[in-house]
Amino acid sequence: VTNSNSCSGTITNSLEADTKISTEEFIRKFGLQIFPNPAHGKVKLKFNTFGPLKLSVVDGLGRSVLNKTFEVVSGSEEVINLDKTGFYFITLQIEGLSATYKIENL
Repeated sequence: VTNSNSCSGTITNSLEADTKISTEEFIRKFGLQIFPNPAHGKVKLKFNTFGPLKLSVVDGLGRSVLNKTFEVVSGSEEVINLDKTGFYFITLQIEGLSATYKIENL
C-alpha cells in the first residue's frame, strides 16, 4: 500500500475462524460431559482436556446469559446456573473448534 506521501507498507490481517463440529465429535475429542439434560436450575460441565475455553450461553430468545473465557484442566468442572425454565444453548470453543449444545431447564 502506498499513501499520498509515497510512503509504502504492507497491511496484514489475521483472521481466526472457528470450525463447527458435531457435538458427538466435540465430546469425543475433548472428553466433555454436560449434565443433566433436562436440567433443574443447574448444568454441570466436566472437562477432560487442557487449554483456554470460551463458553457462551444464550436463552431460547437469543439473549446472552453468560460469556466467559477461562483455562480448563483435566478433571475440572464448571456449573452454570439457569434461572428460568425453557431452552438454553451452550456454545463451547476450544482449539479453533466449536460446538453448541441444547439444554432444557425445567
